[in-house]
Parts: sequence; C-alpha cells; structure tokens
Amino acid sequence: MEPERITYRVLIELECAPYDYESMEMSFGKQFRYHERFFTPTKLARELNIDTTQVSVKQFFDWMGLYHITSSTSYYTESLAAEKAQQLWDKSAIVRQYNAGKVLRAQYGYSEVETGYAVMLGGCESPDHPNHKLSDRAKYMAGCALCETLIYALDVKGFQVYKGIPSRWMDDEKTLVQMHEMRAESAHIPPEARAESQQWLAAQKANRS
Repeated sequence: MEPERITYRVLIELECAPYDYESMEMSFGKQFRYHERFFTPTKLARELNIDTTQVSVKQFFDWMGLYHITSSTSYYTESLAAEKAQQLWDKSAIVRQYNAGKVLRAQYGYSEVETGYAVMLGGCESPDHPNHKLSDRAKYMAGCALCETLIYALDVKGFQVYKGIPSRWMDDEKTLVQMHEMRAESAHIPPEARAESQQWLAAQKANRS
C-alpha cells in the first residue's frame, strides 16, 4: 500500500447550510425542513472567495452540503503544502461565512495524493457540528488495506459498515456500483478482478441505455 513517492495537495473539508429550503411545523412545535437546496461547487467557490482556476471543488451529493476543496497543484514537501493551505484559508471567506451561519463547520490542511491521508491544521466547528477527527497514519493505512480487501471481495455490507454509509444515503445497489467503480480503478486489485468490474459496469450501462 505504501507508494514509492508521496506528493501533497491542499485540502479544505467543509459542511454548508442550505441556501434555501421549505419548512413545516410538526405537532410538537419543531420545524421540519425539506426541499433543501445547496450551492453547486462553482457557486460555493464564489461565495467563499476561492479561485476555481487554482482548486477543484467537489460536492459529495447534490442534496447535502458536504464539500472537499483541493488544490490543482501538487507539492513535493509537506511544509510547502502546509504553507499553501494556510494561504488559501486566510484568503477565503470561510471564517466570515461560518460566523454568518452559512458554513456549519470547516477544516483545512493537506492530503497525500497517493494515499488520501490528510493532516488538518485548523478549522471552525461547534458542539452541534464538530469536524471529523482523523486517525493517525498507521491506522489510516490499515483501514485502506481493509477497504481494498472489501472491494476485492465485493462485500457490500462490510463496505457500508467500514465507510459508515447509512442505508438511507446509499442502498445496496448503489453501493455495489460504487465498489465496482473503485475495484475497476484500484492499483492494488489483481488485473483479472479489475477487468471483471469493468465488464460489469459496461453491462450495467448497456442495460440502462
């Protein structure tokens, strides 16, 4: 699992409140919100004063306000990646938007391009919206090895438990598609299994057309 060379990218991970929604009052007086609308990645970048020519903004689901922002440039040293992360954070409007209640939580740092392991340098959070606590690198790499094993075996339930994916977010069928996609691209899966997943995905696409 250890790459021969490690490079780094700036990483900002954040959760945003919906910019619009509908609501109704429940019988016990609590407001229930529905039809929540979240910014597209491009719109979010504008709201946060972040230059999209320098970064990539990814929204995990269009019905949730979870985003990752990563630098387009890879850096060869951790110290330079940390410096660039601090600069991007300081120039952005994330803290201002957090104070305005538009950003619920955010943290920034850098991640290893080859493994995905992240080091966070700081952020904004509250007891109601805490940032995710990251494991140390040894535990993270052990988890990556377990994930590859689950993907290789196409263990849907095991993968859902490992990833902490609630069934209301992604059912077994969607999870299986994601696993085949990861299996087809993984550098740690035997070529025969990768080819099997590529064929499976092609067949699924043909059935939908």
